[in-house]
Order: sequence, then C-alpha cells, then structure tokens
Amino acid sequence: MSTSIKLLTLASITTAAITLQSQAAIVAGGLIQDLDAGVGVVEGGGAGTGVTSWQNQGSAGDDLTTNRGTIGLNTGGTFDFVTLSGGGPPRMVGDDAAAFDSIMNGNGHTWFAVIRPEVGANSGQKNAVFGTLTNSNPFSGVGAYVSNNNNGAYMTRPASSDVFANGTTSVNDGEWHIVAGRLSAGTGTQLAEIFTDGPLVEGTANPNILGTTNSDALTLGAERTGGSENYLGDIARILIYDRPLTDAELNSTGFELGNLYGIDNSFIIPEPSTSLFGTIGLAGLWLLRRRRR
Repeated sequence: MSTSIKLLTLASITTAAITLQSQAAIVAGGLIQDLDAGVGVVEGGGAGTGVTSWQNQGSAGDDLTTNRGTIGLNTGGTFDFVTLSGGGPPRMVGDDAAAFDSIMNGNGHTWFAVIRPEVGANSGQKNAVFGTLTNSNPFSGVGAYVSNNNNGAYMTRPASSDVFANGTTSVNDGEWHIVAGRLSAGTGTQLAEIFTDGPLVEGTANPNILGTTNSDALTLGAERTGGSENYLGDIARILIYDRPLTDAELNSTGFELGNLYGIDNSFIIPEPSTSLFGTIGLAGLWLLRRRRR
C-alpha cells in the first residue's frame, strides 16, 4: 500500500470515527436530576473553603446543601469533581422536590454515577454514593452504592438489607468509573440491572421493589439522611432519569460520559450506520478514543 493510500485510509478512519462519536449524547428526556461538578457547585466562603450547596441542572430534582462534614471542590484539571473524605463523614441532603418523588410511583428509573472511590475506604456493609431512603425506611427506589467488597455498585429493595442487584466488577482501584442502574417500570415484578463501565454486571427480577413516596430527599454520600453507610471518594457527575432508558439511550449516555470524563468503557453508540462500521469497526473507534486520552 502506498503512503498516500495509507494516509487517506487513516484520514477516512479518523473522520468516520469522529462522525460516529458525534452521534452520542447525554439523553435529555426524563432527566430530572443532573449534578455536574463543573456547574452549580457553591463554596460558601470562597474557593477552597468547602462546598455548601450543589444546584441541580435537571428538570425536577433536588438541590443539595451540605448537611455534615466538609466537602471539597477540585478544579483546574481535565474536569471538576467534588471530594467526600472524612470529617463527619460528609453528607449532602436535597430539598425534597415533590417532582423528584414521582420516580417512585411505578415509572421505573435509570441513574448514572461518575465516581472514583477512595481505595480501601469503602469497606462497610453498604457505602452509598447516593440514596433516597427515608429516615424510617423503606427504600424508595433509587441508589448507588460501593459494596462491602468494593465491587461495582448495587441497589437495594424494601427491607434495605436485601440486595437485588449487586455489581461484580471492582471499582476500588483508584480510577474513574461509570456505574449505572436501571429499574423497569411497573408495580409488580421488576427487573433491576447494574452496569459498570458498560457491560451488564447483573440483572435480577424481584417483586415489590418500589417503596413509599414519603420524604425522599436525595442524599449524597449516604443512603438516607440518617444513614450510616457512607461513601468516601470523588464524584464528578450524577444523573437520574424518571424512566428506564432504552438500551440505545443508555449506551448513548454512557458513551458520552466516557468521552467527557476520559473513561475507557464498552458503552457503544446506538445504531451506527453500516457504512461507518464498514469503514472503521469498533476497534477503530476504540483506538481513536485511546489516542485522544
């Protein structure tokens, strides 16, 4: 193959890969909670003094205020993130927006969390990145946890000690990860699925998953306002949808989060054109992503 043909082929691969990447986006429909560390984080006494509030960028979720401990904001790197590390331990609590509670009413839901757990710090029974348990229980339908063996994330069902979907992929390695959960709609048997950096980790069907619609304020760094299962580590983004996303939507959002936060993963762009795949294939797209890192 001549040099000119090689260059043309490389240019075609790069152009096609960029076109393919442009098809990915964070899904907007149903996004009620969007906590983006690059937007809406307020430090009460100025830079470096500790986070006092985190404003929701979604359509109907909770704004958070620091309830306990000190939460730091890290800026100036590739992307911004908040750090929960000791001192309470730290916790933020939402303002219990009524619309946020609607995700508990049989609609199902989907969530994503871009996290970097502190290595060795999350070894308790449950270590909640976030949750919506009421102080008196039961579990009310959404939550992301680092499990007691620091593997992936899991969700719980009423009688909060019962795990219905538990991750098996380790996230306790000092690296950034995308964990996600999806709960099917309905009030009977529902399918709960956990995803870690793309592939399905586990899916379990269980009855009676939905809890009450009592005060379900979003709690960051704990499973509930009075909970003791606390998370330590970094958080860059939390997304919560009031519906179960389709496979295509879940892949699109997960792929775009990987682009934004430099996380290699196996989320794929949904329904790419045959011609593009014929030009580059998945391997070419993966290689471009690696080179951009």
